[in-house]
Amino acid sequence: GEGHGLYKGDDGDGWLEGLRCLPEDTVVRKNGMSAFRGTELGDILKEDGTDCVLIAGMYTEMCVIGTYFSASERDIFPCLAEGAVIAYGEGIDDAAERMLNIVSEETVERFLDGKQEYLDPGAC
Repeated sequence: GEGHGLYKGDDGDGWLEGLRCLPEDTVVRKNGMSAFRGTELGDILKEDGTDCVLIAGMYTEMCVIGTYFSASERDIFPCLAEGAVIAYGEGIDDAAERMLNIVSEETVERFLDGKQEYLDPGAC
């Protein structure tokens, strides 16, 4: 489908079922591994008072982990969405899930419904 990266054409892939970009959503285009490097993402999150990010994406071993640690360097608590990352190399996703903060879909739903104060990986 239509991407949000430098490639502006249709890459033939579709969005995940149930995932769509709304007109009021903020889109940040990135050129490097981290979604923070060379973009306004850090400023946008700071202005919004965001102290936690939920990360999903492709190339776990590069872009996802780059964004994860960049968030942490900016005092933003990073979490990976369980089952929502795709690695290029075999076994990388399993390694990431053992090393990083992973948050289940149920935990995210509790948080969004106001039943949980913050995204706590220990509450998964």
